[in-house]
Amino acid sequence: MVKSMNKIKIGVLGVGYLGNIHLRCLRELSEAFEIVGFVDPDAQASQQVIEQFGVRKFKDLQSLLQQVDAVDIVTLLPLILS
Repeated sequence: MVKSMNKIKIGVLGVGYLGNIHLRCLRELSEAFEIVGFVDPDAQASQQVIEQFGVRKFKDLQSLLQQVDAVDIVTLLPLILS
């Protein structure tokens, strides 16, 4: 029996090597999670994620936080807050 539940809207902070692994795992868990977007200062890594996963890049953490229920932190937080 499958229980009906709302998807958790999640954002990802950091889309480097480990961030990509987290995005793949979250995509595989698409029955439970909706990937809303991500924040990362690296333009090249961000573009790759946009192309590969089709998710939105947010300009800053505050913008992302307004749209999600949860955040997957896959970077050093000071890098995101700066």
